[in-house]
Amino acid sequence: MAQQAEPIATEAGTDDAVTNRFLPVDRWMLLILTLFAIPLAIAVWNDAALTWDGAYYLFRTLDTGQPFIAHDRLIDAPLHWPILWANRLTDSIPVLRAVFGVLHVITPLLSLALSWWVVRRVAPALIIWPIVGIGLATLPGQINFISEGIKAHQLIWPVLLAVLIGLPGRTIPMAGLVSLVIMYLHPAAVPIFAAVAGAALAIAYLRPTDRERLTPFAVSLLIAALLRYGMIGGGYQTGEMNIETMKRQWLNSAMGLPGIALALTFLTALTLLGASRLRTIPLVARLVPPAIVAVAGGALTIWAMDSSLWSDALEFRGPTNIVSLGIAGFAFADAALAHLTRTPTLSSLPRIRQNAGQAIAVAFAVVLSIQSIGYGNVIDDMNDAIAASPEQCIPLGTLPDMPESPLNLWSTPSLSLLYQGWTPEKVVLMDGECERAMQTGALSIGGPGTSYDSTRIDLVPLQWQLGGAGACWWDEPDGWHIAEVTEIGRRRWSDGTGTIRLFVGGPTTVAFTGELISFTQDNTVDIIVNGKRVESVIFGAGQERSLDGISLDLQAGENVIELVSANDAGRAPGDPRDLAFSLLNVEPVLGSDQLCTYRP
Repeated sequence: MAQQAEPIATEAGTDDAVTNRFLPVDRWMLLILTLFAIPLAIAVWNDAALTWDGAYYLFRTLDTGQPFIAHDRLIDAPLHWPILWANRLTDSIPVLRAVFGVLHVITPLLSLALSWWVVRRVAPALIIWPIVGIGLATLPGQINFISEGIKAHQLIWPVLLAVLIGLPGRTIPMAGLVSLVIMYLHPAAVPIFAAVAGAALAIAYLRPTDRERLTPFAVSLLIAALLRYGMIGGGYQTGEMNIETMKRQWLNSAMGLPGIALALTFLTALTLLGASRLRTIPLVARLVPPAIVAVAGGALTIWAMDSSLWSDALEFRGPTNIVSLGIAGFAFADAALAHLTRTPTLSSLPRIRQNAGQAIAVAFAVVLSIQSIGYGNVIDDMNDAIAASPEQCIPLGTLPDMPESPLNLWSTPSLSLLYQGWTPEKVVLMDGECERAMQTGALSIGGPGTSYDSTRIDLVPLQWQLGGAGACWWDEPDGWHIAEVTEIGRRRWSDGTGTIRLFVGGPTTVAFTGELISFTQDNTVDIIVNGKRVESVIFGAGQERSLDGISLDLQAGENVIELVSANDAGRAPGDPRDLAFSLLNVEPVLGSDQLCTYRP
């Protein structure tokens, strides 16, 4: 009796030097990866990663100097650290926007590359499913690059494929690491892990020789799903699980042309799965899946050309849970049928799947490129409107194409600031918020009704011009250690040059209360106002000097006062800070005895 063929080639005893060599199908996969990479590069060039919440993520990361983490999605921390590392090398915000873009658009390419590494030696036919899942199923929401939910569904593909081929030993570290990333990426990990665990148990039943790896992995995923479910917080995250929310997301993002494309996506998957069961496939039949993909891609191309049609594409984070797991179900069915029928349908890459994969990659490239370029044009229109406005606060509703625009979201204020350097002069705020800014100087960067205090991105001049109404504001922007508050009052040390800014409505004079204290004796601290040295405080044997009697002339608007120590900084025992002088209980007072408001 002839021995039955294995549906998946074995890796045991295969020489690495042979199996790792460049194969003919590798050229095909290189073409696929190139076609996926092109629109991702275009997305970076057009700042498409800043869509919706993306602008706020980058703004907060740059302003605070710490990786921004949303809703306890801890993987955002290592994802955003490279932006801050790049910031140590350059202050160019366009460069930092590009770094942010690369970090957030790379997920589809990374997932496909890992998926190919998993299956290329033993089951290359399975690669079609992540191509369908990433290239078509999640394409209606792909422009929302910041979506952790979509990222989670895309990253699970190499793990699922590893399970479907029996979880070979070489794939276990990758599967564990990627699963850990997904767990701390988004609550979508719960249904994802449950689905992959179910697939692992089913494959373990079909492949007894692999049970010792698959069963523990399935149990680990189920435990991880339970742990991740327990991490889900209230408010926004539970609201996303509401039936009404899911219904709204589906209606807003998965109907019309995207709905047609999704229906055709599942028809493509069904056709590919059915064709794999045929012994021979006529030449004409091989063109059916690419033809279906072409129609789906055409529908999405029309949709992508008009940004008003995809202005709610961020809502696709909800439907992604259904459509992505649906395509994963086809991948499982493909592997399970191959095992049940004992046919070698997965150990080679049929021409029909190659044709379909190329068609999907082209559709992905065309649709996402058009969307990214369109988003770049939307940003250009916003910046043109900001430049043309005589006002420093521009209501969101006055921007072009409102309200059916991808900028119609609470995060657009952050976006408007990211194109004006480290000291923005204008801002776009939600409708009604400009009035509040002009009354109080509060900028609602984090959403309507909020008030944002910046750290590294200097918003104080803009806030004063909007809401200062001629009042005196002051801050200490540069050259100071963290303020200390003790029983003797407020003290702030400088390492040698400390800057104070005062904003006043007209020319006036300012005096200071409090003391200037030198760390060393025989020191001189020069006082420089708007670039001109106007006073020197000389320390002899004593190290404290009252600032009473020092009066400085100010001009209307912003005034920069620098205190510069002649002596080098020193260190106190047990204190790692460089200390030159400090201000103790210092406050500016205008000539009319008007106190100034401190705006940190």
